[in-house]
Amino acid sequence: MFMTDAGKQTVMIIDDDKMTCNLIKKVFEKKYDVVFAHNGREAIELLSSSNNGGISCIFLDLIMPELDGFSVLDYLNDNNYLSKLPVIIISGNYDKETRARAYSYEIADMLEKPFNVQVVRHRIENLISLYRSSNSLNDILSQQHRELKNIDIISITIFKML
Repeated sequence: MFMTDAGKQTVMIIDDDKMTCNLIKKVFEKKYDVVFAHNGREAIELLSSSNNGGISCIFLDLIMPELDGFSVLDYLNDNNYLSKLPVIIISGNYDKETRARAYSYEIADMLEKPFNVQVVRHRIENLISLYRSSNSLNDILSQQHRELKNIDIISITIFKML
């Protein structure tokens, strides 16, 4: 679980570029804990040991050693992370094919290196808020669905007793 400092949520940065990692850390370190993975393999190991505990957002570079960003996206997709938290691609490679392939994973956004710190902060805070709201609504709907199923079971039981 990544909630490490008095219940703070966590921003995960998956990038082998130390300057990018430090820049993103400076943007979010006051409000979030920040964890790093410097390659795709390290990212998957951290994610598989956390069960998404406390992660609010993932920044993901596409070009990294060991496992690239697309391999990480495959893992995130297979383990249902993409629908639950914003994944933001950070990359300097934005050709048409790369964009199309990245967006096919239904990522939240793409940021081109270098990026404006204020814009990043604003966009990411909005995305985190939207995903939290969506997750809360989904939780409420799931609870209501379970309650309706219980009512159906009770109704059927009563009907059979009559």
